[in-house]
Amino acid sequence: MAARKRQLTAGCLFSGMGGFASGLVKAGFTVRWASDKDEFACTTFRHRFPGVRVIEKDICNLSVAGDNLAEVDVLAGGFPCQSFSQAGERRGFEDSRGEVFFQIMRLLREMEVKKRPRFIILENVPHLLHGAGGAWFDEVQRSLRKAGYWFRRSSCLVANVKDVTDLPQDRERLFIDTIFKQHLIISRMV
Repeated sequence: MAARKRQLTAGCLFSGMGGFASGLVKAGFTVRWASDKDEFACTTFRHRFPGVRVIEKDICNLSVAGDNLAEVDVLAGGFPCQSFSQAGERRGFEDSRGEVFFQIMRLLREMEVKKRPRFIILENVPHLLHGAGGAWFDEVQRSLRKAGYWFRRSSCLVANVKDVTDLPQDRERLFIDTIFKQHLIISRMV
């Protein structure tokens, strides 16, 4: 009898109405939980994904233990992009919206090392790569590495939404994917 594959799981930060969740479900993942501070986005998410636990709260008030965030294989999220956008003031991490990225890192530190997600997928504007002479991207890279994730510039993809979804939008987005080093080492040994 063939071994049964374990169902891969995901958690979504800044879940909005479920863009990441939709893609993850289509890829065969079970979304265990989602979090967003916007009441209307959470209502829509609940309607679209009735079996998923939705935590309606600001990420600054979210905690792994306090909110009983279940262990997941993938953590996905599109953190606020206004402070990194070419169209905005370009304040990066000097803007409270840009600082929210560090809340993701805080949540990772709250997780036991052996229970951290195997992968992280983040989404933002392409200008995050080049803004402040590349300093913003360097900070993202440094933070992810410090949290134990293997990451380099080639782990990024700039894609137009119209090319990867059925949404009628014409806008480019930056996707960053990482793998937890502990899982990379274990998978190479097997």
